[in-house]
Amino acid sequence: ENIQNKSIFVDLKNLNWRLGYLGTDIRLSLLMDCVVALQNDGGCKSLEESGNAFCNTVKMTLQEVLDIYKMFESYFLRIFVCTGKGAEGQNKTVPRYFSSMQQIKQKDARKSYSDIFASILLSHSGRAKFPSDATVASALERNQIGQEQLRYMYYILTAIEEINGDVGQLLRQIEYKQAKYSFEHIMPQQLSDEWEKVLGRDAHRIHGQYLNTLGNLTLTAYNAKYGNRSFAFKKNCTQEVAGRTIEVGFNSSPLWLNQKLKVVSLWGEQNINERCKELTERFLIRFAYPTTSISIEKECSQNLCEIDLESITGKQISELRIEGTLNEAFEKSICLSSAKQTVKALVEHLCKIDKECFLDGFEQQKFKNYVSKDKSKWKKCYQIESVGKEFFFNDAMDLIRLVTFVVDICKHYEIAEYVYITF
Repeated sequence: ENIQNKSIFVDLKNLNWRLGYLGTDIRLSLLMDCVVALQNDGGCKSLEESGNAFCNTVKMTLQEVLDIYKMFESYFLRIFVCTGKGAEGQNKTVPRYFSSMQQIKQKDARKSYSDIFASILLSHSGRAKFPSDATVASALERNQIGQEQLRYMYYILTAIEEINGDVGQLLRQIEYKQAKYSFEHIMPQQLSDEWEKVLGRDAHRIHGQYLNTLGNLTLTAYNAKYGNRSFAFKKNCTQEVAGRTIEVGFNSSPLWLNQKLKVVSLWGEQNINERCKELTERFLIRFAYPTTSISIEKECSQNLCEIDLESITGKQISELRIEGTLNEAFEKSICLSSAKQTVKALVEHLCKIDKECFLDGFEQQKFKNYVSKDKSKWKKCYQIESVGKEFFFNDAMDLIRLVTFVVDICKHYEIAEYVYITF
């Protein structure tokens, strides 16, 4: 048992370092509460006996502490992937986790702390909802990860790389300069004439849409050597070292992240999407969605055609889902928790299938309260590149106007009866 506990303690220590690498100091509140429960001897039977809130704590095992911390890591990383936000907004929530666990534990001591914590995380709603596998997969395919979020991307890429190995070792080596790996865009940040030729007439759309998405990102020790050179150069690159020519391209990379790159001759939209799916599968295993035996009250999901706009005031959209349509081309589901990202993903998806239909609806002024060619019409606006740079979308819509826009565009495309919104 001591050997097993030592192994668990090492895993817990490493996990705490990794979360600290991301600057998630709020994790310490949860960890300290768990440590108190870990050390509790169960001597007090009630709060009244001692006046000490922790004296009534049922002892927690070291394995339960590790399980809880792993679930917190998965929750934290999934929220980041879907919203682009880290620990922001968690300062008030995390300190309440332990007291919530205690309340449930005291009602039924047979329930494990791990099971209880999973039920608490899965009971969140709105923007705090624990993102599902479908939501995360959709976000990883579409969402861009900026340079200011570099540490998160190192965290995610190294975790995907080490899924079957010593998790955290590569991240430590990069952090402490023991390994020379750095961030690499396979399709470069600046397109050369050669890259534009390979990507074709949609080169700038593809570049803008996929540059900073997971499928186009990797690790290499030769970022400066690659630059914005061609994909073929990056695969077969060589370097002179002490009078010897050594291979330093993707073809010689020992990383799992780069194995797919060895078997393709070109790099474009389809390759990025295929690689993204492979990396996403490992992400979902590494940062798993928890399960619990405790009953959780489900959120209300309504068909788009049946939504009473007056009843949604004060609520937040947690998910928008297309289950199927009259047109087989719309089989793909869209699951995003961010309202703006949901609208962008929906419009991008619809325009990819039938852009003329969108343009027709615009000309008929069906979207006049949401889309304009006059940038000055909105106080805040944004563009969707796949729609066209001449269109500006209203970025200051309340929930009712947002849902109304979703209803209007889905009705125009004749798919409203297949669209569901969860509040």
